Order: sequence, then structure tokens, then C-alpha cells
Amino acid sequence: PAGAFVKHLLMFTAAFFVVYVGAANAQDSTDSEYTVEKRIDTISKGLAAVKQLDPNTQNNLISYIHNMAKTACRGNSASLQANCLIEAGRRNCRQMRKTLTDGACNLATDVIIVNRLSESQFLSSREKYRVARKAKKARIAIENAIRLRHATLVTEFRLSPFFSSGEIAEKIDNFCQDGAKNRGISWQHCTAALVWFIGTSS
Repeated sequence: PAGAFVKHLLMFTAAFFVVYVGAANAQDSTDSEYTVEKRIDTISKGLAAVKQLDPNTQNNLISYIHNMAKTACRGNSASLQANCLIEAGRRNCRQMRKTLTDGACNLATDVIIVNRLSESQFLSSREKYRVARKAKKARIAIENAIRLRHATLVTEFRLSPFFSSGEIAEKIDNFCQDGAKNRGISWQHCTAALVWFIGTSS
């Protein structure tokens, strides 16, 4: 189900995109929330949702979440900030029903939220400072720098053995499972980055 719940320390989920990493790493997990089928289905639906966004809607959703992260949802713990952003995103999607269905809007927003919360995994605070210091529009410069890091991840994905067979959602799941185990990037952060980059580039 779409929504959010706190699980263990700072791990949380929104429509399964933000997944407790221990369960996400366990391909044979018996927890119904984290089965391979559930993960692949969510990735597939997430890609479909992101692909529905025109450039204006993309920018509107991103701007809304980033503004909420800096204002009403700022200063909370990671789990509380995630819940705050998800609730705000749901409210925003209800107001966008003429543009996008609630389901697609919610899933696309979840991906944006995960990417916002995972920024430090792709760009350190020091790197952010360097990028922002040289730019007239700091936030845009930071977003561009992070997108370049996402592009690098996509290149690794396409050159990996996981890209050779299966549907795209299955490929992403397998690649990000391996990333969580062997490359120090959590499944949820890897998945959201790939889904957004591939979905908005197609």
C-alpha cells in the first residue's frame, strides 16, 4: 500500500521505495512487503508513473517536495521528515488530479522523496558546498551535480551483467540488490535514482 511507516531506527517506506535495507537485501525474504515480486512490481509501476510526467509536472513535483523539505518538513529526524514529505506529497497529488491520477502522482512523488533524502549518498556535504559556492542558483547546480552521479550509476547498470536479460524492473532490482551487498549503496537509493533517471530520459 502507498503511504509510510517507520521501521527500526531510521529506515522507512513509501510505496515500498524506501525499504528497510535488511529486508531489501534478502531476496528470499518471506515478509510479504519485501518479496521479489513486490519489489519488481513497485519498480515497474514507479517507472510507468515517472514516464507519465511531462517536464512541467516533473518540475512542479520536484519544486514542491524540495520546498517542503526546506520549510514545513525541515529539522525533523529522518523518519519524521520522510513521513512529513509523504503526507505533503499526498496532499499535493490530490490537488493535481486534473493533470495526473493519484496513484501515478503518489508513486512519482515517492521516487522524488527518496532521491531528495538520498542526496548525501551521491554528493557529500563538502561537495554540495563547493558546487553551491560557485553557482548563481545553488539548488539547480546541486540537482545537476546529483543527476550526473545518477547518470554514472545508470552507465554502471547498463554495463553490468544484470542488464543482459529480463525485464527492466527485474534488471534494476537485481543490480540494486548487488549494489546494497557489494558497493555500499542501499537498494532503495539505487532503485529510486535509476527509476527517475531512466523514466525521465525515455
